[in-house]
Amino acid sequence: METLWIAYNKNNGKFYVVDSINHMIKIFDKNFKLLKTLDSLGEKKGKFNYLTHIFIDREGNFYVTDSMNFRVQFFSEDGKFLGQVGRMGKGDGYLERPKGICVDTFGHIYVVDGLQGSVQIFDKNDRFLMAFGVDGNLPGQFNLASGIFCDNKNYIYVVNTLNRRVQILKYVRGLN
Repeated sequence: METLWIAYNKNNGKFYVVDSINHMIKIFDKNFKLLKTLDSLGEKKGKFNYLTHIFIDREGNFYVTDSMNFRVQFFSEDGKFLGQVGRMGKGDGYLERPKGICVDTFGHIYVVDGLQGSVQIFDKNDRFLMAFGVDGNLPGQFNLASGIFCDNKNYIYVVNTLNRRVQILKYVRGLN
């Protein structure tokens, strides 16, 4: 059974489809004509191992959760590799079960880690900025967080699967 995730880029009118089982991303035009395929099983930059989620930022770049490589990779709208964040491990800056991904208006990359019960925030240079959340069922706690979305007002919506809820948070930029 294939697992597919899809995102639409309103900047260029293209659809981006993530095929987890086949370790690939397919880019289609608005008439669903296949334009490009990014596919290659592996650990190097631009290669994939069970992709899951996808997010398109305001500039049209797309970010994919490369789940079994324990990272998020990001690409230009035409599929050129731009960078990656995260690595395998436990704790701040490390990912155990990366799930959802989103980018706020400041360019911060949010990654849900389902196993750690947290959301980690990185900049585009793979610098860990902060994390929030722990395992639990109280406000600000997660029990198998599995998805995330950032809107244009920097509200963050976290899907909290086993607690059967979506938590809504707001990023407030510091004074410095």
